[in-house]
Amino acid sequence: MYYILLSTVASLGYIVASVATDAMVVQHAQREPWAIRRKLQSASYGVRYASSLAPQILIGVSLNGPKFGGSFNWSLHINDFTASCCFLVDLFFGSLHGQSLEALALTSDISEMRFSILNTVGRWGVYMNWRRTIALATIGIVVIDATIVFCTA
Repeated sequence: MYYILLSTVASLGYIVASVATDAMVVQHAQREPWAIRRKLQSASYGVRYASSLAPQILIGVSLNGPKFGGSFNWSLHINDFTASCCFLVDLFFGSLHGQSLEALALTSDISEMRFSILNTVGRWGVYMNWRRTIALATIGIVVIDATIVFCTA
């Protein structure tokens, strides 16, 4: 059960980083010219929530077995899950030292994909009606969550 303590420490680290990021975004957003006001905030929050989708799916699928109180009849062991997370972190954010040409090409493609997501959110996210976006996102999350709960119950 040591992983519960480690997960708590990791969650605390995420919260501290999130609060610091929010403070920096607000500080810089107040200095933006009126023509592009809120562009930094929409890009920051869009990338944060879009990038949290993959880990949530990974956790929901791989740690939903009877050991964790889930409804699947299988699940990954916590050590296997942690190893796969370390591999994914190294794949997306690892250093380029000692990698093969194929790994360098994959890392370049991933970096281009991250830049295009950030650019898309920054370009069109500013002009969205934020009330409608929050309402649609909330409804979408409830529908997706209800569908998954209904299918796995």
